[in-house]
Amino acid sequence: MDNLSNNISHAIAPGMHKHLAQLGIDYDILVRPESRSLEDVANSLKIPSQLFARAVVLRDGEYVCLAVLPISHMIDFTDLKALTQHQLHPVGTKVSSDMFADCDLNTMPLLGELYQLETFYDISLFSVPSVIFEGGRHASLIRVNGTEFEKLAAKGHKAKFSSPIDTLSFYGTDIGKPISVESSSAFTTAADFTIRYRNFTPEVEQSNSDIAQLLPEKSILLADLLKIRNSGKNEADKLEAIIVNDKALNHCVIPLLESPLFSSVLEKGETITKLFSDEETASNIVVNMAIGIAVQKQFKFNASGPLDFISLWQHALISTSLSIKLAQELNNQNVNYGLLCLSGLLQNTGYLLYGYLYQARYYLFNRLLKANPALQISTFESVFYFPSSVIVSNNRGGHYSSVQPPESTTESAPRAPVLAHSQLGLSLLSSWKMPLELLLTIEHHHDENYRGDFSIYPNLIYIANALLHAFGIGDAKDSQLPEALLQTLDLNEARLHQLVADSIEDFREIVTDKTTFCPI
Repeated sequence: MDNLSNNISHAIAPGMHKHLAQLGIDYDILVRPESRSLEDVANSLKIPSQLFARAVVLRDGEYVCLAVLPISHMIDFTDLKALTQHQLHPVGTKVSSDMFADCDLNTMPLLGELYQLETFYDISLFSVPSVIFEGGRHASLIRVNGTEFEKLAAKGHKAKFSSPIDTLSFYGTDIGKPISVESSSAFTTAADFTIRYRNFTPEVEQSNSDIAQLLPEKSILLADLLKIRNSGKNEADKLEAIIVNDKALNHCVIPLLESPLFSSVLEKGETITKLFSDEETASNIVVNMAIGIAVQKQFKFNASGPLDFISLWQHALISTSLSIKLAQELNNQNVNYGLLCLSGLLQNTGYLLYGYLYQARYYLFNRLLKANPALQISTFESVFYFPSSVIVSNNRGGHYSSVQPPESTTESAPRAPVLAHSQLGLSLLSSWKMPLELLLTIEHHHDENYRGDFSIYPNLIYIANALLHAFGIGDAKDSQLPEALLQTLDLNEARLHQLVADSIEDFREIVTDKTTFCPI
């Protein structure tokens, strides 16, 4: 059969191979295509997702167990609590990988007994003709028929503790009973949504007060770039050396600036070399782009969905490119393209940090987003854990709560609530003493009424994201362009729609696959 080989013992982790032999299990080895997730593998091989089993490591204090369920399902943590008498939550990838020493990183074998873990198998796995699962190696999967799977799981517990993801649509009156979009008005509040999904959302170990202890230090690469940016000197040679010697920066910075996405920042006849030698280093778009990429690189994580690492990066790229093109339409506005580039690339740092710190929860977050594409992303933030009152520091030497930012003498309209992922991004980047223009952009790029300090940056990114929303890109609440904001900036709506169409076309022309210009 295609993609199959029956005699590749090295394609399985040693413990798994030995155990299968001892039980006399008849199995096939399925050659795994290069993919980021089991969901991608199922799509690539055109095999129903309910045939793929995923193992999830869960814990409550010292108690650790393994839950095995189809990748087409989500765990009901209330059911699991009833089964185990424990308030369980998924552990991070690093912790779970350490438990399976004979397996490749991020491969989760479903035989918990091999690793002294109590194991629970969802009953839906016993009603399918075959089951496919990871055997401890990236390049392969194991497939057994239903009878053999029964033998394999004999020492575990069989129980119902999950529901199919496609029945968890927000458009329904009961879990498992999806109804039409027209009837969705019954669930329009955060409270309704929280009640509906709380069974599928694990408890959180950390409180808000713990967040500061979890925030990572900036990388050596980022520290070096910030030192150049803040030096006030022309250090083009040093900057160029850093970019050339770092794989991600070398892969992204110059190719991006030479691409249609960003070539508009070059004056006629100007070269990339001229950008390197910009005497005002703090405004140099090269160093600011390099800083944005260095931050993205530091928080790479494994997830699949609307807000996975690559999707966030691609949105950051096109939003930044479009924001710069919008800035070039302005009259009498002093816009620093370097700061605008930095602000655009890092506008959603909170999502990056969330995915990095809470990988298991972020995976669930993305699965629910994918199942509910018509809902605003901000709705999900009321269900999934984001810190709600993080105290952050600004570059003026003081401290302020991201819910109560510094007062502005120029602001007249009421502030919109700061979204939770923005607060998380602020908590990190303010601790790193990043530019105030960037911090205010992160805080206000979802607020159409913000007219405070450095408002030009969040305002431009707000408009760019609203334009991109019409193409299904990004996390803007809708595609509406606020008339008051357009008037304030003296922007022509018809011209803006042409600019976004051109930007989308540029993006599709140069981004040939998911890794183009990606800092991975």
